[in-house]
Amino acid sequence: MTRTNEFDQPVGDAIPDWAPCPFPDVTAMRGSSTLVEPLLPHHAIELYAELCGPGREPLWTWLPREMPADEMDFADLIDELSASTDEITMLIRNADGQAGGMFSLLRIDQHNGVAEIGWVVLGSTLRRTTAATEAIYLLARHTFGLGYRRLEWKCDSHNQASRQAAMRLGFSFEGRFHKHRVVKGRNRDTDWFAITDDQWSRCAEAIEAWLAPDNRSNGTQVRSLAAIRNSL
Repeated sequence: MTRTNEFDQPVGDAIPDWAPCPFPDVTAMRGSSTLVEPLLPHHAIELYAELCGPGREPLWTWLPREMPADEMDFADLIDELSASTDEITMLIRNADGQAGGMFSLLRIDQHNGVAEIGWVVLGSTLRRTTAATEAIYLLARHTFGLGYRRLEWKCDSHNQASRQAAMRLGFSFEGRFHKHRVVKGRNRDTDWFAITDDQWSRCAEAIEAWLAPDNRSNGTQVRSLAAIRNSL
């Protein structure tokens, strides 16, 4: 039933006792296959070989920055990301402790309980791995655990890998913003995805079942994440 106000106009549902969410300061989070920790300047030494250099240019195609030209340029970027006070960037390690990528919690809106996962850059040791999935799950769980109502994922409409990752994780496609930005001198149409707090429990249950040891046989998944989520 649609709620109405005293003027008989339709309005949204009331949110009793709503208060702004705390800023999601993140400490190290360990899963069964990954370790996620706040990005620090000295991590540039570990990450450079995974994310920069010949052959790794495609990792930066849809990011707002070009691939750093050298180790010093990359170190400057890591300094900038790690020093931010209104965004959080995390380093991702695999089960062997090797640093292989990073991602950020962006556009943190404490007043409305909204944040965005972005700046996802994964080297070859993390792409299409259990560790990468679990890393995003850990950050999402932490964010929703603080009372946030909405977690967003946005990407260039041409970035099929990012689109597929969002949908696989349970983010719902909400639409395409045409001519949303100019990035590197090119037009960017932006695809918007989100998980809301009322959707999160089902997404979390599916990811946890996918991560469970009984969903592995000789190192291969028994059921896909999408199949598990559709069965719930």
